[in-house]
Amino acid sequence: MAKDSGNKDYWQLVWFKFKAGDRDSFEEIYNEFADNLFAYGSKITTDLELLKDCIQDLFIDLYKYNPNIKNPELLEYYLYKSLKRLIIKSFRKTNVCKVSVRSIIRLRLFFQQKQKDFLKNFKTNKLKCFKKYCKHWMTRNANYYF
Repeated sequence: MAKDSGNKDYWQLVWFKFKAGDRDSFEEIYNEFADNLFAYGSKITTDLELLKDCIQDLFIDLYKYNPNIKNPELLEYYLYKSLKRLIIKSFRKTNVCKVSVRSIIRLRLFFQQKQKDFLKNFKTNKLKCFKKYCKHWMTRNANYYF
């Protein structure tokens, strides 16, 4: 299997090895996704120290709560979502919100591009239906996110 962040089967295998206690798999997840998480997080906040702390906390939590974590469908999106939650949690703790309108727009564009890339990979009729559902859902619920 090819090693890239978009190969779902490969990363599920790495995730299962990590859940079984393989430290090399944990290191591989960190090495593959840490830079992408930093790029993603920098679209949410301009506080780079906070961002670094959140990424570190994310991987500490992954390691610490390994047995209790469910198997994510897509590891990359699980990590993005977890990082976003940690950043928001940090904002709430400090009562300081450094999210600008420009950051929110960049974040929305980032997710739209990720969604487009993800949906391009689907070829079956079932997944075409999923695409229609996502498009309908995104337009229906777009105003609730930001």
